[in-house]
This record gives sequence, C-alpha cells and structure tokens, in this order.
Amino acid sequence: MAIIDAQVHLWRKGTATPPHLTTPYLAEDAIRDMDAAGIDGAILHPPASWDPDANEQAIEAVETYPGRFAILANPPLDQPDSADLIASWKHRPSTQNH
Repeated sequence: MAIIDAQVHLWRKGTATPPHLTTPYLAEDAIRDMDAAGIDGAILHPPASWDPDANEQAIEAVETYPGRFAILANPPLDQPDSADLIASWKHRPSTQNH
C-alpha cells in the first residue's frame, strides 16, 4: 500500500512562521525526508502566502520527480472561469506522468 503525505509545503524564499521550518524547503529535501520515513508520495500545497513563486516550484517538483508529487489546487471559487481552468489542469504537461 502506498503511503502519501497529504500536505507538504515547498518554498525557496519568503519567511515561514512556526510550525513551519524557517529556512527554504526544496523538492530534494522533501524526497530525502520522504525516503527516510518510508513515504511514497506527497501532495504539495504551495505556500503562496510567503513565497509567490511556490506554485512554479511545485510544478518543477512534479516534473522532476514523476510519481512522487501531486499538487493541491486552490482555484478562485468566485470566478466564473474556474470550471474551465480546472478542466484544463489535467492536460498540463506536469500531470501527464501520473
């Protein structure tokens, strides 16, 4: 049975507050820690509140480590085009490895 961590934050910049690490946490760090703990995969939750580029980092992690990461989406529910946006996400290149 696969063990999946349901919420992992990756970031390169910004200031995280406890209980988060206060230093950046990269995909390579997560893979190392997942391997040490016997975790097969993780769902990434980009912490845009302190790193506005965190979503792009999450996409890079999915592309670099296929099958190890997926990304939690946070669509704007009050926007009329969100349904179309969600429908197109499955066709992004970073999701084709799953």
